Amino acid sequence: MYIVIGLGNPGKEYEKTAHNAGFLALDILTSDWKYDRYIDAETGTLIIGSEEVLLTKPYTFMNLSGDVITALKKKNEIIPAHVIVTHDDIDLPLGTLRISYDRGPGGHNGVKSISEALGTKEFIRIRIGVSRLIPARQDLAGGEEEKQILAKPNVTGKLSESDYSLLTPALEKIPDIITTIITEGKEKAMTKYN
Repeated sequence: MYIVIGLGNPGKEYEKTAHNAGFLALDILTSDWKYDRYIDAETGTLIIGSEEVLLTKPYTFMNLSGDVITALKKKNEIIPAHVIVTHDDIDLPLGTLRISYDRGPGGHNGVKSISEALGTKEFIRIRIGVSRLIPARQDLAGGEEEKQILAKPNVTGKLSESDYSLLTPALEKIPDIITTIITEGKEKAMTKYN
């Protein structure tokens, strides 16, 4: 069994925020969500290839996202390499996707919580860029140079319509990425999508 965890914060006030990019990604996979009070999350199930896939959106706040893993461990054997986490990443430009494996949380508290609950960082992450690239001038000895820098957002603020429209094409790739990971392996997915 694969477990796909979308990270975000529950509640209407956090809908369509940068921090909820992980939730938004899973909403593309299914609209048939059911609340499971045992694991305190919305869940959905899919079959991809021959694998059962449990989709989860934790109802805990971001810092406690790993509580879902703790609850699931009581009922299921969890293979960390079969855990896929979708989440926002402020170190990537808006709409950029990166697949990572066996990496530290990079300052993301939800990822840190998942890693602590699993007891390892050997799980798959689909990182969704949420920072805008903006022009900036840099003073050099020979004059100015124009480059682009990342403008990191207030991750709990609502995405503007233009930001959401830039994010949407990336989110729409998530089902194909997850399918590739499950049916062909994470290395193939990284080669194809990174």
